[in-house]
Amino acid sequence: MAQHSETTSESPDDLENPESGTEEPEPDYSTPIEPILAPGEKILWFGQPDPSVHTSSADLYLVPFSIVVLLVGILWALTFTAAGWIFVIGGVYALVGRFFWKAHRKRMTYYAVTDRRIVRLAGRKGKAQPFAEIPDVKLRVRPSGNGTIRFSERPGFTVIYQNSGMDWVSLFGNPDEIAFHDIPDAQYVHDLVMEWVYKAKGQPLPDEADDTDGAEDEASSPEA
Repeated sequence: MAQHSETTSESPDDLENPESGTEEPEPDYSTPIEPILAPGEKILWFGQPDPSVHTSSADLYLVPFSIVVLLVGILWALTFTAAGWIFVIGGVYALVGRFFWKAHRKRMTYYAVTDRRIVRLAGRKGKAQPFAEIPDVKLRVRPSGNGTIRFSERPGFTVIYQNSGMDWVSLFGNPDEIAFHDIPDAQYVHDLVMEWVYKAKGQPLPDEADDTDGAEDEASSPEA
């Protein structure tokens, strides 16, 4: 279940070097993310992928492909050589087994948005990315509000195996990118990250930029 905490109006630079007369409270390590945070770093949002969500758009390709691999493996094993059973095993995993592995990995995966960066912790392997280094934020939301956020400018077909139970395939020739898969309140998390990305890059939020442009146009227009 995702947990929300209040966002702060302070800029990321202010939080990098806090000047306060009060002593910082000791961290309570209430989430698995807490121990890997920097001193003074605050969690704005924390959550996990929903293990009850088993499929994704990639399965429109992966399920038929898995069936073909399984059938070819059976035909090969029964007709030519026992080596075909390797394809049978691979086909069974791709068709059924990967969903069990995917659900298991989800229970070991944690996501967080802090006042400095985005964080993913998968088992004992953690990866983080500062807001200023996020090139793009892509959102896919289901009608339930559950969705996936990718922090990359690469096209989706290059990471089709992510969150499929066959994630290792995506790592061939591609750097590991952070993505928040199948999280509740995906729109909220997307908007939160976008706000801090704009702040970190010193850019006004789109709404603020529109208001500024409108005010300038009004000031420069002649009176009737």
